[in-house]
Amino acid sequence: MGRTIEEVLVTGRNLQEVKTEVFRWMDEWGINKVEERDDFIRGRMGARAGLTAPKYFEVSYRPQDNGVLVHTEGWIGVYGMAESSFSKSALLGGIPRRKGWKTIEQLWNRLRSMSK
Repeated sequence: MGRTIEEVLVTGRNLQEVKTEVFRWMDEWGINKVEERDDFIRGRMGARAGLTAPKYFEVSYRPQDNGVLVHTEGWIGVYGMAESSFSKSALLGGIPRRKGWKTIEQLWNRLRSMSK
């Protein structure tokens, strides 16, 4: 089923401002950092005591002349062997997919609102 992918161009902002906002979003949603580099971060959310499927988020940054292009990917880990995209309208067992959608959509909205 793949991953949920979206790119957001944040105009009029520098890389550090964008990264700060991404870190703030991660803290607010309880997303734990799994891997971090200068241009990339991967986080994980959920899977407390096996109650929900883990949700993964990857955010990469690419400076542009007029701002920062932010590439986002999100997915549900299914039994540690497969990936399932987030879904706004998933039914029957889709609670983790809807939660993932709500979480990553919040990031997209925050990034879009940062543009000058």
